[in-house]
Amino acid sequence: MIELLDGFPSDVLAFRLTGQITARDYDEVLMPPIRVAFEEGGDLRVYVEMGHDFTGFEPGALWEDVKAGVQYGLMHRDQWKKMAIVTDLTWIGRLVVLFGWMAPGELQLFTFEQLLKAKHWVSD
Repeated sequence: MIELLDGFPSDVLAFRLTGQITARDYDEVLMPPIRVAFEEGGDLRVYVEMGHDFTGFEPGALWEDVKAGVQYGLMHRDQWKKMAIVTDLTWIGRLVVLFGWMAPGELQLFTFEQLLKAKHWVSD
């Protein structure tokens, strides 16, 4: 499940990921605000929390992620400014270390102990 979080500046999109993410979660919750941000032409700052209950993406959601990466990651590379990923999941940390260099904009990994630091960093 993907939940849109409140309490962030208007130029920060904030999400909480729990359980297994489906293609429907991706299409109906994650992508609409991202599309709007790109259509409006502003900079994009993203905050993502993945707690211990996050188990990953179903195959359909992974495909949506790949498509979105091409369409919005490559074609709008200059609009991506910052992405803060907050998690204590070791396997997510390893993926960020291995593949984070491919992310557009700045990407930083934070633990839940650093939650306030992550919120401040992505908002600056």
